[in-house]
Amino acid sequence: KQWYQRGVGGGASVAFSASASGGRVSFGGQNYSTESSSSGSLSISESDGGGNYIKIYNDSGSAVGMGNYKLRRSIRGLADAEYTFSPNYKLGPRKTVTIWAGRAEGRRNDPPFQLVHSRIDSWEHGNDISNIIIDDRGNEVYRERFVC
Repeated sequence: KQWYQRGVGGGASVAFSASASGGRVSFGGQNYSTESSSSGSLSISESDGGGNYIKIYNDSGSAVGMGNYKLRRSIRGLADAEYTFSPNYKLGPRKTVTIWAGRAEGRRNDPPFQLVHSRIDSWEHGNDISNIIIDDRGNEVYRERFVC
C-alpha cells in the first residue's frame, strides 16, 4: 500500500491509502475509485484538488535523473496538460518537487523543488483523472487514476 495526501481546495487535504489493485477515497464531496502502478522510485505524493499543483516524490536513497521526463494529467473530455522537465533535472533522494500551474495562487518558481508550468492556468480536475510520469524514452514509470 502507498499513502497519499490529496488537496481538496481551500488549504484542506485528506490522506488515504491505495494499492496497485485499487481502493476508494472521498474528497471534495465526491467518492472516487483509485488505482496506481509504479515501476520505480517516483510517485505522485499530492495533487491539489483546486488544480494548483502536483507533487512528485522520490522514494529512493539516490537522486533520480529526470531530464526530459514528463508529468501528464489526462482528464476525460479535456486536452492533456503536460510538463517536461529540463534536460539536466535531478530529484534528490527522498525529496519532493512541486509543479505549480502558471496562475496558481501561492505559486513559486524556486528550482529544484518548486517549478512553475507557465503554459497552463490550472492542472484542472474532473471525474476521470490520470496522473502519469513518463521517462525520457516514453515509458510510464508511474500512473494513478481516480474515477468518480
